[in-house]
Amino acid sequence: MPHYDGISLVAYVIFLTALTRSCYYHLSQLRVVSRSLSSSSASTLVHAFIANRFDYCSSLYCGLPQVRLRPLNGVLRAAARMIGGVPRFGHITDYMRDVLHWLPVQQRIHYRISSIVWHCVLGNAPSYLLELFILTSACSGRRSRHSKSKGDFLVPRAHTATRLKRAFSIVGSSV
Repeated sequence: MPHYDGISLVAYVIFLTALTRSCYYHLSQLRVVSRSLSSSSASTLVHAFIANRFDYCSSLYCGLPQVRLRPLNGVLRAAARMIGGVPRFGHITDYMRDVLHWLPVQQRIHYRISSIVWHCVLGNAPSYLLELFILTSACSGRRSRHSKSKGDFLVPRAHTATRLKRAFSIVGSSV
């Protein structure tokens, strides 16, 4: 069984299943109330009850197979259908992108990681994250002279392929 930063894939599947189930429960509760709300009010409630659950610790989902993230995309699509009143088999992707300004789950994860990295670059991140990102210009040696103007990060060596795909210090530098 593959491990992802010390956590087995089974644990991730259980967590994502619980998250999906919880979001669908809240959607069913909101669907009853949304009939009497405007779309902007429904959107606010969806953000409060569903989008925040998605975004909390979403950087942990980076590197998971796309098949594991598919149920989360289904939740987002169902929420968008509820807000926009789009029929079950109607096209929802354009509505999500153009009206709601929502990203699919994979792009949402990359956005969250790049936002955290940007805070590290600015120095606004917590110290435990700042320790993971070292600019090559801060290092002495030949490597720093060539990349001083680029603002590259020092990427640590990964001992396993899983760590290469999932470690924040490695993924954050590449994103």
